[in-house]
Amino acid sequence: MHIILNVESLLKPSGGIGRYTQYLLEGLLKSDEIDKVSCFGGLRWIDSAEFVKTNPMADNTSLETDDAVKADSLPQTPHSKLRQFLAAVPFLKTAVLRSLPFVYQLYARYNAAMFHRKAKTIKNAVYHEPNYILKPFDGASVTTVHDLSFIHCPEYHPKERVQHLKKHLKITLAKAAHVITDSEFVRKELIAQMGVEPERVSTILLGVHESYRPRSKVELESVLSKHQLTAGDYLLSVSTIEPRKNILSMLAAYMQLDKALRQVYPLVLVGGDGWRNQEIKDKISELVKQGEVIYLGYTSNEDLPYLFAGARAFVFVPFYEGFGLPPLEAMASGVPVLTTNVSSIPEVVGDTGILVDPNDLNAIQQGMVKILTDDEWRAVTIKAGLERAKQFTWARCVEQTISIYKKIAE
Repeated sequence: MHIILNVESLLKPSGGIGRYTQYLLEGLLKSDEIDKVSCFGGLRWIDSAEFVKTNPMADNTSLETDDAVKADSLPQTPHSKLRQFLAAVPFLKTAVLRSLPFVYQLYARYNAAMFHRKAKTIKNAVYHEPNYILKPFDGASVTTVHDLSFIHCPEYHPKERVQHLKKHLKITLAKAAHVITDSEFVRKELIAQMGVEPERVSTILLGVHESYRPRSKVELESVLSKHQLTAGDYLLSVSTIEPRKNILSMLAAYMQLDKALRQVYPLVLVGGDGWRNQEIKDKISELVKQGEVIYLGYTSNEDLPYLFAGARAFVFVPFYEGFGLPPLEAMASGVPVLTTNVSSIPEVVGDTGILVDPNDLNAIQQGMVKILTDDEWRAVTIKAGLERAKQFTWARCVEQTISIYKKIAE
């Protein structure tokens, strides 16, 4: 079986969709049922086997330097530096912002044309789009829709992204032979709100990579020392820096903790730059200057499992999630989890963590106290989390995805 896979999400620092694409690609290349995988990304076709060895998701180093992490302000990515430059030249910023929709549309059209030029010559292939919107393709296609946050909370997304998804997702859902979702929650949303026939949409739960596991202090020392951390002595949060992740409420709840507890367990934030996040970044910068928070920015896939395993506890309190990969990775690492009781999160965490209303600041604060200090509860929860995490594997995710390919190929 020949699979065409869009890997554009792997060509830049990315979050859950990038990791989903990476682990899916790795699994397809290992499968005896897949003869060939053709990868497209960044206006070009890429050799799949070579791409797995060299793609930035697999072995990139942190985008931020050690000096930047220690600095008084947030680490600067190329995109944030560009925004600073544009902000210093108001008329240029205005011109660029006005041209963005045109540039976005122009790029999308050229990208689609480059894809279709070769894709139309590939016979008897199944095209899988792991990032919502299908490109032009005449054969069987499947798309993965991770969430509908652009509908429920459009204010948390760039205007161009919301417009693009609203315009093209209905077309994609009508054209796709099958639709995959990460959770039953999103599957039901697609059926109820987008009118997708139940038989054409399947839930395939994501997995947790084998690198996420409990580790000894000796194993953790080299990576944690690089970030000036000590095993068991910090509260960890991993998410893209954007409003939907409810980071401001998490920071406010953390600052309500007793100062003595904050001194013992500093809050460590890991995550790349998102959108509409200036207020969040300003607050993080303020707390970094005060020594209350440690911000590591986007961190390599090599270091991330060690940062999870070394944490005393993990906190993740978004308003809406299509799956919620970070809490699962924390559970698999032997770390107790505080997260929210909304959208898909309960499907992932079950009863193995503390689930709170993301709008309830006091509940978040009290949950932090419990996961940091209640040793008896922690022991029971860590054990339960490890057992539950075993149910989520990338091997099963890939196997179930291939079964969808076979079904639509027929």
